[in-house]
Parts: sequence; C-alpha cells; structure tokens
Amino acid sequence: MYLYVVLNLSISLSFADTFFHNILFALIGFAILPIVNYSKLDASNITNTLVTHLAAAALLISAWVSIGYYSLSFIFSSEEIYLNFLSDSRAFRATQGVALYFLLVLNYYLLIYYDNSRKQSVREAELLGKVKEAELSMLKSQLNPHFIFNSLNSLSYLTLTDAFKAQEMVINLANFLRFSLNSPDKLVTLQEELKAIEQYLSIEKVRFEERLDIIVDSDEESRELKLPSMVLQPIVENAVKYGVYESIKGNHIHVRCTAKNGELIVNVTNEFEAIGVPKKGAGVGLNNVKERLKLVYSRDNLLTVRKTEKEFSVEIYVPQL
Repeated sequence: MYLYVVLNLSISLSFADTFFHNILFALIGFAILPIVNYSKLDASNITNTLVTHLAAAALLISAWVSIGYYSLSFIFSSEEIYLNFLSDSRAFRATQGVALYFLLVLNYYLLIYYDNSRKQSVREAELLGKVKEAELSMLKSQLNPHFIFNSLNSLSYLTLTDAFKAQEMVINLANFLRFSLNSPDKLVTLQEELKAIEQYLSIEKVRFEERLDIIVDSDEESRELKLPSMVLQPIVENAVKYGVYESIKGNHIHVRCTAKNGELIVNVTNEFEAIGVPKKGAGVGLNNVKERLKLVYSRDNLLTVRKTEKEFSVEIYVPQL
C-alpha cells in the first residue's frame, strides 16, 4: 500500500516487491530454525547465543537485502522511480529485516519452550505412574504369608483325612492366588471380588469350621460396580483374625455391599470378645488398604473404622472411575 499510494508505483510493481521480499524472508525463516536449535537459550550460554544470532542476522539479512535488490533490479530495469526507491530503501529494509529476524527467533524459542514443557509434563506423568504402580505392587505383595502357611498346614492334614476336600482346597487356593496376582491397580467388579473372598473363606473354613460364620449381602446393582482387586480380602482377613481366631466360640462377620448414587459402599462388621488381647499381625493391614485406595483414587477419606464394646466395623467408599 505504501508503494502504491505514496510512491505511485503500479499495482504490479508494488505487489511484486512485497511478494518477492516476503517469500524470500519466509525461506530465510526456515534457515533460522536450525540456528535456534543449535543455540540453546540458557544463562550459561547467553553470550554465545547472542553472538551467534548477531552473526547469523548480519549474514542472512545481508543476503536477503542483496538478493532482493539485484533480482528486482534485473527484472524491473526499466522502472527508474522504482529502482531509485529500491536503492534508497536498502538500509531501511536491513533494519526491518533485523527486527523481523529477532521476532522470529523469539517465536521459535517460545515454541521450543512450550514443546519441552509439554514433553516434561508427559515424562513426569509417566514417572508418577510408574511410582504409583510400584507402590501399589509393594502394598499388594504384603499379602499375609501366615494365611498361605496355615492353608498348607490345613492341606497337609486333609490329605490324610479327606482326600476329596484336600483336592477342593487346592483348587480354591490356586484360584485365589491366581486372582491375587492381578495388576495392583486393576479394577474388577464386586462380583469377581466376592468370588475371590468366597474362595478365601472356603480355605479358612477348613481351619475354623462352624466357628467361621459370615454373611455376605449385596444387591444386583452393587455387584456390577468396580473396585481395586484384592482390596476387600485384607479387611475380611482382619475380621476373621479378631472375630474368629482370637475368639473361643467364634463370632459373626457381616459383609454389606450397597450402591449409593452409583458409587460402591462396603461395610465389614465383626463381633469380638472384649477380654481378648489383640495380637500384632505382620500382613496387610487397614492402613495398607487405605493407602491403596488413596493411590488409585487420589483421596484419603475412603476408609472409616468404627469400634464399640463388642463390634468392630470397617467401611470403604469406592468411587467409580
């Protein structure tokens, strides 16, 4: 517009000058990117980076102005007014080119910074995921070894007294251990989890027989909801330990599973004898369950413990992802 309106050049001359110089500078822009990638912008190399860009700007802008001048002078050699303007505007074009060069460099650095920041966020997310997976694996690997030892002792006894029950117990133990090897953050339906609990209890039933009295209530909606695999087993094991193992005649254990607003609530309540002295366990405890829920759902208020004179109750709230 300046060439056309102020200098009264023809529209073809004005367009040719603008188009040629802009296209040529766009090509120079591609040459600037490798320079930006080579010259890292950090405090330790700021002087070298600045010198590199000053030298590159001087070289590239000189080439830009010279190529533009000689090319257009050759093409429009008969346009005297335009040739005078072309000659007189070289200093202005050089100044304009330097300003455009550093604006383009700044733009490149911003793009590189954004790309690096995005990649760093992805790497941090992957690292946190691996840390979370490792913590979950560590927590789940603490499955009470005493349960396995006691099961093997019971199995040894059954092989001498009841071969059929021994075979049934081996199958239940194998299925239960296979289920326990699921990924620690894998979500399973409550129905699958209760099936594993049933296998676990069938093994414990060999030891405690009629002393182990447990009732499981779950509605159809709750059985389709999901929770981390093997998150109920430590709670039920805790109820068996303090409600049956440390009781002379055994006590009732009640597992209630309900769905509320599309979320899963599981309550495990066991009776206990107040005169009994709790023994310190070495397996997966309630803190372990709480930590697993916290890691999976990023919340630390999903497990509640209540205790009265005769009952111990654990309730977990499981959001649905």
